[in-house]
Amino acid sequence: MRSKPLNTDSIKRGVKLPEAELRGKRSLCLFISHSICSVSLSIDMKSAGPRIVSAALNLPSPPADNSATDPFIITVKKSIIAFLDGRIKDLSDLPIDLSFYTPFARQTLLAARSIPWGKAVSYAGLAEMAGNPGAARAAASVMRNNPLPLIIPCHRVIRSDGSAGGFMGKREGREVELKVRLLAREGILLNK
Repeated sequence: MRSKPLNTDSIKRGVKLPEAELRGKRSLCLFISHSICSVSLSIDMKSAGPRIVSAALNLPSPPADNSATDPFIITVKKSIIAFLDGRIKDLSDLPIDLSFYTPFARQTLLAARSIPWGKAVSYAGLAEMAGNPGAARAAASVMRNNPLPLIIPCHRVIRSDGSAGGFMGKREGREVELKVRLLAREGILLNK
């Protein structure tokens, strides 16, 4: 079961949630614009410590006002922008919440999170990394429903023939084009 953002209109419009509105809420939405893509995040503010629950990627969009002063929000925003700028190579230091997922999905997502910058693995390789050899289709299904693209770099999981495969639940179109661009930034060239 995937956790839903508290206010999806905030994601769609890139609306800033005032700091006072953050207090007492279980989750909030953060929208980050970048020249590569825009990122919208749902963040659980009431767990043992703040945790990112879900993320979505879209085409670049106009900047949004995200001037929240919460230190965790500032760290997340700076980390994602630094990643998209190529100044950092992974987002593994950002705390995430995978408690809503099955053990298989959790193992697969954590295995994908460990794929380093500039490397790609096949869906079969990912299944093996997660301790489930032979479960390539199931691993692909988990990647299709990845709640945290970029933070769990599912773009680094490709088909065994060296082609891109799908991205963000799509097998073609702008989502797959974004995957190819993200991989190219990391020096990974794909078979057509």
